[in-house]
This record gives sequence, C-alpha cells and structure tokens, in this order.
Amino acid sequence: NISYVLSKLGYRVLLIDSDSQMDATKCFFGSHVSKDKNLYRALAVEDDFSGYITPTSYENLDMIMSDTRVSAMESILMSQHSGVQESVFTFKKCLEKAKEKYDFVFIDMDKNINLFSRSILTAATHLLMVAECSAFHISGAIVENSQAMDIKTSTNPELEVLGIILNKVSERKTIVGETRAALDRALPGLRFEHVIHQDAAFEKSQWNGVPIGVFDKNSRGYRDIEAATHEMLERLGEEGEDGQTACKQ
Repeated sequence: NISYVLSKLGYRVLLIDSDSQMDATKCFFGSHVSKDKNLYRALAVEDDFSGYITPTSYENLDMIMSDTRVSAMESILMSQHSGVQESVFTFKKCLEKAKEKYDFVFIDMDKNINLFSRSILTAATHLLMVAECSAFHISGAIVENSQAMDIKTSTNPELEVLGIILNKVSERKTIVGETRAALDRALPGLRFEHVIHQDAAFEKSQWNGVPIGVFDKNSRGYRDIEAATHEMLERLGEEGEDGQTACKQ
C-alpha cells in the first residue's frame, strides 16, 4: 500500500515480494501469478532481477512476484555457496542492476530470522517495521532491531532502522497507549507518529486484489497509509515539513 502511494506521488517504485505467502503478489495480480517470472526463479540461478520484473496496472509501479517455493530459499542459498558469508550477498548481487531505474525498491519480507532474511537485509538501506499493539509484536520488533544492528555490523554498514509503524490500531483500547510507551522505552525515536487504524476496507481491498487506495481512496485506512508514507519521506529527508517533496533520488 505504501508502494502504491509513492507511485501516485510520481516516484518510480519496484516492489519485491519475498514472502512465500505471496500476499503482496496477490494484491496486485490476484490469481494471475507467474511460475517462471518470479523471485524464486531469479534467486535459484542467481540471475539479475531485471528480467523478472512485471509491470502492475498502476503507473510507476513494477513488481517481482513471489512463489510458494521461496520458503525453501534458505537451503538453496546454502547449496549454492561454500559458506554463509558468501550466501548473504546473493540478493544484493541480483538486485544491483535492477534497482538503478527506480527511486524506491520495497522488499516485502516475513519476520523469520534466517539466512534468507539476512540476505535481504544485507541488500537493504533501511528496515521499516510494522507491529500490532501486543506484547508479542513489541518483543518481535525488539528482536528485529537487534538483528538489523547485527547485520549492520557484520555485512551491511549502510543499513538503518527507519522506524516502526503501529498497525490495526483501535484507539478505544487502552493497550494502544501502553504500547506506545513500551516502544518509546525500548526503541526510542523509532515509533512513527502516524498509525494504521483498523479498517474493513483493508480486508475488502485484499479480497478484490487491489491496493486500498484503489478500492476506496476516501477510507480511513487509505488516509492512514498516505500519512505514514509522508512521515516515511520526512524521515528519509525526501519531504519537508510543509509536505512538499524535497528531492528524488
């Protein structure tokens, strides 16, 4: 959804779905997924991602689809190289040329801490986390942050944690305030001010196989996504306090 907002703002965006559940892929292509032109195929032969990009129906927004076989990616990476140290650079090598034509590359990944996720974060410049208002999600965010710092030290000095967006928020629950306080204590400065509230439009847009901004641009959920996107741009120095785009890179 953030990728869609950025594309509407005029940024050229590549979205890479690395999750075996394929949620992002289904959002843009429904059941029309490719068994040949996808992330699994590219990584299995360590090929340049450029040949696996598929345009979406939306201007400025392209995608590399996922595949259920991505769940086996860790063992494949291990079999391709003699050691872990070489394997973690596979994703970065495949992405290097493909990323040149885009302003943003988003990689949708699951939260499993394994060799595949380390490979993705070794190729990234920022980690944007999403958490719900629960003790388990906050604990997970703390672990994710620790993992990112470890990768920054070992394989990717450019990696920074951009922040944490609270998702599925219901302001009627007192746990929201407690979650904000817990995050600020554990990971100061990382919590986004804008949150994503619970909104049935998210589920309905998923059933319709479209971003929420296409399903209902007047929904609270889409307004939340827009606000979080602008806050992300501010944190990246891409947008001034007046909401105007400062630069593109």
